[in-house]
Amino acid sequence: MKVAVFGASGTVGRPLVTELAEAHEVVAVSRNERRDADGVTWKLADATDAESVARVLDAVDVVYYLVHSLGSADFEEQDLRAAETTAREAERAGVKQLVYLGGLGDDSADLSPHLRSRRETGKHLASTSVPVTTLRAAMVVGRGSAAFQTIVALVDRLPAMLTPRWVATRTQPVALSDVVAYLAGLCGLEPALGASYDVGGPEVMTYREMIAAVARPLIEGLRTETVVREDIRRLLPIDLTPFDAAARAALDQLA
Repeated sequence: MKVAVFGASGTVGRPLVTELAEAHEVVAVSRNERRDADGVTWKLADATDAESVARVLDAVDVVYYLVHSLGSADFEEQDLRAAETTAREAERAGVKQLVYLGGLGDDSADLSPHLRSRRETGKHLASTSVPVTTLRAAMVVGRGSAAFQTIVALVDRLPAMLTPRWVATRTQPVALSDVVAYLAGLCGLEPALGASYDVGGPEVMTYREMIAAVARPLIEGLRTETVVREDIRRLLPIDLTPFDAAARAALDQLA
């Protein structure tokens, strides 16, 4: 099966490309030029540019969408334009499945701009005839995860702090390796077409407990609980990585 991964150079994209390449023909899509390696073909494209998106989707069966513009002043507008463009060109190219990694908690009425953008991105991806499989995750624990590294930075730099109310918010962090395993398992999986699943690690904890175990990830979104409800383990029952083990592995990589 031929698979294209948009956002292939990101935190989740890099290990996902490696995992997918073991069983599929992989086109890794990035805005920066890279050399082909380990059976992966790298191609240049900007998800907001229809012509460049169309070029990389030739004969592609499955598209993974891991693009996010957080950090740009107009990230919400860019995210929606990119999602709409990619979905439209995927339909034109005859793509059979779109796989999207969104965020848990995006169905709350009181959303931060970040979580609101994740929700609207999913809606735009699902606006064509191409079936979308959506995974919704809370904090991804791994090297390069902005949320996890913010927690680490707070622990490193603030020996004491007056804790705000969000430290009592519950969340269900998930190891990067587990997210990659779920995403790879969904490739071409017919029962998952058009479905949405929540992914989380084996523990539900508060941010206070998380800080004590290893702290402010994506601060405006912390008031929203991010706990699994539509558990993907019914479809893909992988062995989950406990938070302590995931955090230890991520911290070892940061050292």
